[in-house]
Amino acid sequence: MSALGIADIDALTALLTQVVHTIPDVDKNPNALNLALATLHDIGPKDAIERLLAVQMVGVHLLAMEFLRRSIRFDQLAQFDSSVNAANKLLRTFTILTEALNRHRGKGGQPMVVGSVNVSQGGQAIVGSVNPARPEKEPTEREPKVQ
Repeated sequence: MSALGIADIDALTALLTQVVHTIPDVDKNPNALNLALATLHDIGPKDAIERLLAVQMVGVHLLAMEFLRRSIRFDQLAQFDSSVNAANKLLRTFTILTEALNRHRGKGGQPMVVGSVNVSQGGQAIVGSVNPARPEKEPTEREPKVQ
């Protein structure tokens, strides 16, 4: 319960069932379940969105590692490529989930946009949106001169 920061036993059971179903050969590898639970605990989800993202991250990671593990056993290039490509897609998804979790937690970093930077003779800079007074536009040959 503390690994997922959840008090509702039904919700906990549902999420843990989802995690267990993503562990390849879980019945043959009990350490994989411990790894999954330890990872969920380390991610430390604080709300429902974080819990869902954490469960997805663990599942995607475990499946990606399974595809990589399988790829070394294939003798045919097509099987190897297929397995590595699947792992690659899952690892990209893992990165997207990590970025989503960080954005949700407010760790996404604030973009800095510099509209204009001017330095006057005194050596002081003006940073921000600057709209200097524009001189009157000189009429072109096609435009009549307004008086």
